[in-house]
Amino acid sequence: MRAPAGAVGIATGLSVVAGVLLAGQAHVNGELDEKMGAAVPAALVSFVVGTAAIWVVVLVTRRLKPAWVRLREHRARAGRVPLWYLSGGLLGALVVSSSAAAEPLVGVSILFVFLVLGQTVGALVVDAAGIGPGGSQPPSLTRVLGTVLAVGAAVIAAVGQPSGAAGHVGLLAVIVVAGAGVAVQQAANGNLQRVTGEATVAALVSFLVGTLGLAVLAALVAATGGFPVLHWGVGPWWIYLGGLAGAIFITLAAAIVGLLGVLRLSLATIAGQLLGALGFDAFAPSAGATLAWATVAAVVLTFVAIVVASVRRRA
Repeated sequence: MRAPAGAVGIATGLSVVAGVLLAGQAHVNGELDEKMGAAVPAALVSFVVGTAAIWVVVLVTRRLKPAWVRLREHRARAGRVPLWYLSGGLLGALVVSSSAAAEPLVGVSILFVFLVLGQTVGALVVDAAGIGPGGSQPPSLTRVLGTVLAVGAAVIAAVGQPSGAAGHVGLLAVIVVAGAGVAVQQAANGNLQRVTGEATVAALVSFLVGTLGLAVLAALVAATGGFPVLHWGVGPWWIYLGGLAGAIFITLAAAIVGLLGVLRLSLATIAGQLLGALGFDAFAPSAGATLAWATVAAVVLTFVAIVVASVRRRA
């Protein structure tokens, strides 16, 4: 049975809003990184806030017990739950911490161009390997072409950035790797949702694992004297709430994905991310970032890459 067109339109609009929220999270975490003086503690604060928000949602909706029952039933049938299903949180921690470090230097727009580049390439590999809940999906001509266009967009963004994005090649490479990790994260969380039957519980596990990983990393770096003097409580209160955007996105995605499907949800979310990134760089830019024509061109080309990559040939 087809969903009403009005419901699909509302769900698509909410997905775009969720993408804008993720761009806002990157901007807020970048501000927190600048105020605190280190990216890892800023990412840890974001994950703690997101974990608390998701935990409240799970408790209010009473999803934990049925998810645990389904997980035990799955273990009884399959014998085990692969540990890599729990890796989504660690990959999410890499995205949040690297984004917090990069946003003040290159801006939100370029940050998301390189994230989408890594995500597009990573999705090709994940689908070809068949590790996602949807099984193996060999690379199509349109997806390969979309990936090539995404690479071109990243090159345009890096070369045309007047603030010298070329001076941050290493950091941008980490962003690409983090973007590829997003594809693996989606596969891990998707598989965890499949065995538990609860998207919010899968999100909670992802947040908990990411928080633990960041806490361990922060403790190790602090023990070796790797952190400068951290400044807690500095800046406006809202810069400590970036994790709420991630929690809201997870909640919206869990409610909408059954209506839109994963592909349409992902496209709408990425569109929101890029639109939000342009808006932040145009009206609330970070101190080290400027909005150049090359950045706008790269975002437009990334949109084209997303559309091309989503085209499916009819059988």
